[in-house]
Amino acid sequence: MNSKLLQSIRPYLVKNAAGEFEIRWRMLFWLLPLVVFSSFAGQFVLSYFTGIPLKPFRLASTALTLVLTMLTIVIVGRNYANGQSIWRFSMRSLLLAITAFSVLWTFVALDQQSEKETRAERAKLEAQILEIIGDGTVSVSGTPGSTFIAVNRPSFNDRDLKAILQFRDRLDEVDAPITFLDFSSTNLTDKGASLLLSLESLKHCHLTPGDLSEHTIEKIRHHAEQ
Repeated sequence: MNSKLLQSIRPYLVKNAAGEFEIRWRMLFWLLPLVVFSSFAGQFVLSYFTGIPLKPFRLASTALTLVLTMLTIVIVGRNYANGQSIWRFSMRSLLLAITAFSVLWTFVALDQQSEKETRAERAKLEAQILEIIGDGTVSVSGTPGSTFIAVNRPSFNDRDLKAILQFRDRLDEVDAPITFLDFSSTNLTDKGASLLLSLESLKHCHLTPGDLSEHTIEKIRHHAEQ
């Protein structure tokens, strides 16, 4: 075993009366919450900068994986320090490992099932929105979470826009908020376009003058850039 690795786990080991190394379980269990917190913090930071949505089961499974890895390294290090086979585990350790891996497997399975259901819902929403716009492009994506809608139908009007915005809550539920809209080839008016100001997730909206005033276009553009 790498001597540097052994040095790193030395604080978690203590010699007993027989001169053998034992694990400082109390110290280790105090450290585990810090490992879990660090895992959660890292995933929140990653989500913030990449836009990848957080999943409860994914958060839990990642933290549990780190905890299991840490415990395994410490146990293997103890065995090595005692001159024993590094794969020598007590019955208690094996039972704990089996239980932990079972929980981890459950988290992974639940996360995959949740993602499968979410993908199916996104595909359903794409089809429903595309049916409303008639001619154009719809992309409901979860990595990172966003919905892109481009309309190429001149007859698309305020009523059609209102119908699309009714899907807003369902899109948010599948981590795909409306972020990009292209309504440059539509028949929207100032009254209808003002509904876009309620979209907090909007990042870009392409509009062109027609029945829309320059004031409304500038107002929506400023809202999207905030």
